[in-house]
Amino acid sequence: FNFDMASGSMDIEVGPEAGGGRVVNVKIESTLVDVCHDLNMDSNGEATAPLIAFDNSDITSSSSSPAMNILCPHSTLLHTPRSNHIHLLPHATINSATSVTSALLLPHSTIKHSSTVSHALLQWNATITSQSDAHHILLMEHAEVGPHSFTANAVFGPDSHVSGGEVHCTVVGPNANSHHQSLLIGVLWPLGRG
Repeated sequence: FNFDMASGSMDIEVGPEAGGGRVVNVKIESTLVDVCHDLNMDSNGEATAPLIAFDNSDITSSSSSPAMNILCPHSTLLHTPRSNHIHLLPHATINSATSVTSALLLPHSTIKHSSTVSHALLQWNATITSQSDAHHILLMEHAEVGPHSFTANAVFGPDSHVSGGEVHCTVVGPNANSHHQSLLIGVLWPLGRG
């Protein structure tokens, strides 16, 4: 899947289909309207686009931008033994994470407390915390993953939260919460509120 730090975009595979799914290209400032448009979803939340076929020989883990860390003034990177290919905008923080690879954090977003993160885009005030694993995710403003959560290939709408659960290949709309050992797999729920 593609992760491009220079343009602030990446591909995320979502949807319930086994052995494949729908690939949505998200950007750091994407909204749920953008995500739904990219998925060709109608007003009822149903996908109308055909599935995308994958050729695994073309999939590489390399990024199309140079692998370097960029720390803007007033950003913080503390007590994180492994951090590479990250971009922290002003007032973004990575503190005491286990590992952070290929991540772009907008102002006031945070990764902290023994979290393991790769290929992540965090909008304003988004948080990954407390021994959570997050891979190939977009967290929109004020969204939170943690504590003790695992998420992969997911888009979290504004003010969405997952705590103590797992979320895979899912689009979760605004104000949606998933707590207490919950499990969401392949859910396309862009309207949220639940």
